[in-house]
Amino acid sequence: MRATRRAKLAALAAAGVLSAAGLGLTAASPAQAATCDSVPSGYICLHIHHNTTDTWTWSGPWYACAEHYYGSTDNITWVSDNQYSGTMTWFYDVNHNYLGSVTAPFSGRPPGYMGDSGGRAYYVQTC
Repeated sequence: MRATRRAKLAALAAAGVLSAAGLGLTAASPAQAATCDSVPSGYICLHIHHNTTDTWTWSGPWYACAEHYYGSTDNITWVSDNQYSGTMTWFYDVNHNYLGSVTAPFSGRPPGYMGDSGGRAYYVQTC
């Protein structure tokens, strides 16, 4: 019975209905990246470069009106925005200075992008 419940919760988490981390489930990076390879309608994914480890991961998919901060050692290298038409995403530097915005749907480099291992976008707000 417990395995069935975990399987259902994992399926909901994979569908973006629940946060796997919030349920205490382990979310593997490949599963998250696969989800972000084909961003569902209404969602956004960000590709993040972690400068301290020189690794890249996907953040998302997420859809809530919220601000996301990626830390002063991580920077956003790519945006896959499949949110509903007219949804805006704003980008800010580490000091919360405005860098620019994009309107959904959008796929490309974020404002402030300088290279895969250097960018200025650390804060993202979408609504």
